[in-house]
Amino acid sequence: MAYSSNQAQLFNWGRLFGVVSDPSIPLPKALLQYWIRANRQAIDLGQQLLDKRFMLLNFDMFCLNPAYEIEHLLDFLEIDKDSVDVRSLIALPRAPKSSGRYKDHDISIFSDEELKAVRDLGFEISS
Repeated sequence: MAYSSNQAQLFNWGRLFGVVSDPSIPLPKALLQYWIRANRQAIDLGQQLLDKRFMLLNFDMFCLNPAYEIEHLLDFLEIDKDSVDVRSLIALPRAPKSSGRYKDHDISIFSDEELKAVRDLGFEISS
C-alpha cells in the first residue's frame, strides 16, 4: 500500500491513526504507517468484538494458494465442502497487477520496525 495511487484513505482518515500529511515524511512512508495502524486496529477490534467469529483472510495468500485458503474459509464458515463447487471457488482469486509493486521501489526508506510490522501482518517482503 505504500506505493498505491490510492491516497484518499491517508488524507481522510490518517489523523485518526496519528498519521498526518507532513512534507518532511515521504508519502510512501506515511501511507505505510497508516496502513499498518489501520490494519492493526481492525484486527484488534475484530478479535475483541467477534472473538471466534472473526477470521483474518490475507488476500495475497488467497491469490497464491486459493485451494488452501478456500478450504480454510469454508471450514471457518462451517460450510460443507460437498455442498459447493470448490473447484469454481478456487478458480476465482486472481492477483492484481499491482501485487509486488514495492519491488520496483527503494524500500530502504522504511524502518526495520515498519518492515517487521508488514511481516507480522502476514506479508512477505523480499529485497
